[in-house]
Amino acid sequence: MINNKTITNISEEIAPFAKRLINPENLGSSKILNKIAFTKKTLNSIKDTTTKNCFNSLYEKVINETNNIENISDGIIELSQKIDLIKNKDTKELILNEVKKLTQLNKKEFRQIFFKKMEFIETATDAVNIMNNKYLNIKSEPREFYQWLDKRNSWFTDVIDGKIGTENNFRNGFATNKNSKMEYDSYLKALKNVQELHIPETFQKNLKLEAFRKLIDDYNFIEPNIIQKIYHNEYLSKLPPNIRKILCNINKTYNTLVINSNDTFNINDAKYIEEELKLWKQAGMNSAILPKIINIDILDKELNQKDAFGMAYNFNKKISLANLLDIDTNTKHSNSTIRHEINHLNDETIKPKNDFESLYDFLKWKINKFIYEKQWKSELKNSGISDFSTNYAMKNQHELKSVTSESIMIYLSKKFKNQLVYKFKMQPWIFNLKPNKIRLEEINRKLEKEAH
Repeated sequence: MINNKTITNISEEIAPFAKRLINPENLGSSKILNKIAFTKKTLNSIKDTTTKNCFNSLYEKVINETNNIENISDGIIELSQKIDLIKNKDTKELILNEVKKLTQLNKKEFRQIFFKKMEFIETATDAVNIMNNKYLNIKSEPREFYQWLDKRNSWFTDVIDGKIGTENNFRNGFATNKNSKMEYDSYLKALKNVQELHIPETFQKNLKLEAFRKLIDDYNFIEPNIIQKIYHNEYLSKLPPNIRKILCNINKTYNTLVINSNDTFNINDAKYIEEELKLWKQAGMNSAILPKIINIDILDKELNQKDAFGMAYNFNKKISLANLLDIDTNTKHSNSTIRHEINHLNDETIKPKNDFESLYDFLKWKINKFIYEKQWKSELKNSGISDFSTNYAMKNQHELKSVTSESIMIYLSKKFKNQLVYKFKMQPWIFNLKPNKIRLEEINRKLEKEAH
């Protein structure tokens, strides 16, 4: 027997929702219901069964446990279509598993992480698809770099375009100096000097890899296992077998991701990186901080804007290099950019604990530089450091230590080493670094070529 009062109470309780279904125009729900119907129809049209089922499950979760269904629906459709473009089965399964994880969460967990997880899934999907020419990344650093050069009428824009201007129509500006203009003869000479660097090809590689680099920068510490798998599935798999083998071994041995855009990157460059990491590991053992990411890109926007060959980022243990052996074996003013930047990662004094410590270090540097600058320069020159790098070492204590790390260590005096260790906290084991044999072999090869 049913109690009429109970029925009345239940009817009153569910009435608002029931009324919305019967009269969907109320509360704007007609638009939402149409959107839901359209989204479900679109998802059901996906040919890949796994992708279709995965997104249907996710969408049911979205309908039941989120607000703003209309906007989320558009995002669900777009993401499902992006993932459906992925051809590598292992990569697609990897990303779909992240979608499945969302469907297995309770309501509270789902609401807490839905948007962050979806952002990661889309970032990973974009990185894969852009790398594989499925679609373009319109707002990307390479394009911004090109626009930055073009705005300054830089001669280097013609290099990227792969064209040679006429005497009456050529880009004659300098990106880092707006007031200077280039003569046509100098312009032709500059273009000739960079011809062997294959800049147009490197720029095209950058367009494909920029989203992948962003994925690694943002998520390497948060989702290391997924990043590793995408690195192997999508990036390493496209490289020549001999280079792929070395970079794979670097990743396995040192947990370092090497990402290169330079079209001139070759087997010796790969060996050079591997040898350098080995030498740091041998010298510092468990104390050595090795880069988690090595980014090689002669068109790197930040390097070009700061007119630098290399840069270290301590927060994510990354180093960026414009080039490898081509720069590091210049016979006139040879240095080791990769060693210089790895030393910055191992510099404990990069981030002062407080303002007082920062001021103290600054004053200590100024005083010691005033007293010892002449002696320091002599030490560096005697140990194989060029005049340019020797002068650069006097910029601050961090550069002094990193330039010193490039030295031929056996030529440094005990007094100089002790000064750097006790005055500026340089790691003493860094003085055990041996010369990189790959670099020395390349320097000798260049010297023999120049002699003939």
